[in-house]
Amino acid sequence: MHRFSACDDIEKEYLEMKDRGVTFHGEPKNVPGGKGVGFEDLYVNAFDIFQPISNAI
Repeated sequence: MHRFSACDDIEKEYLEMKDRGVTFHGEPKNVPGGKGVGFEDLYVNAFDIFQPISNAI
């Protein structure tokens, strides 16, 4: 299962989560509709954070 979570500032969320030890699958990048990056939890469940294009810089 893959879960998505929308945010207003993906760079801020990414850096805060990375500082807390979250394992990411790269850095935020442009994807269809905005910017996104994947990560996993301690149980290797896949998640994405996504910033819609209306807020993407």
